[in-house]
Amino acid sequence: MAHALKTLPAIAMAFAKGDLSYSKARALTRVANSENEDELLAFASHTTAARVEERCRELRCGTVASTDEAEPPRRAVHSQCGAMRLAAP
Repeated sequence: MAHALKTLPAIAMAFAKGDLSYSKARALTRVANSENEDELLAFASHTTAARVEERCRELRCGTVASTDEAEPPRRAVHSQCGAMRLAAP
């Protein structure tokens, strides 16, 4: 995380000022770059650390093109006969 913060000045400053928790900063540094840093930081400032980690995991796994396009993962699918299949995201 320390190495990544050297290249992400906005996240580093928010973390240093205490505006960003360690959990949020850690998650953001895994996916942030100079092009999406401000957008991710704005998202992180208005949500929980758990949601930031979830969104960053989606971005890291290539399931989301941008932070605005994320959909909640489907965890259960119901069939016509009423059976339910659970799926891990």
